[in-house]
Amino acid sequence: MSRKYSTALILLAICLFAAVSCSPGELPPLEGEPAELADDFISCLAKSDYEGAVDYFDAKMKRAMPVRKLEQIWTELEGQIGPYEQQTDMREEFVDGYDVVFVTAEFRDDSVVIRVVFDENRRVAGLWFDPVQ
Repeated sequence: MSRKYSTALILLAICLFAAVSCSPGELPPLEGEPAELADDFISCLAKSDYEGAVDYFDAKMKRAMPVRKLEQIWTELEGQIGPYEQQTDMREEFVDGYDVVFVTAEFRDDSVVIRVVFDENRRVAGLWFDPVQ
């Protein structure tokens, strides 16, 4: 193997190691029970603390729904059904390896079920706003 070729391989290995080292890894697990975390997460939304709310997200959710996108979604929701007022019900289920917390939230003009899905690290891996059945 030529010296030039082996130097190129070493440089390539260093670049690959640096790229892997800089890639975002898993975020540390959050402490607390899913219901408590869902309550805290929704409290952040109610206070327009979108940065605080996104801190509950896993890495995939942070990419899919950054702060500005979450703010846009919550603002549009409140624009349609009025400002958030309170939680009226909460229930939990374990579905396909995820803890799912269903929070019935009352807004001025209507209520919705906020479905907060937690992964094994107690981070928000999914978020839906469903009509109350």
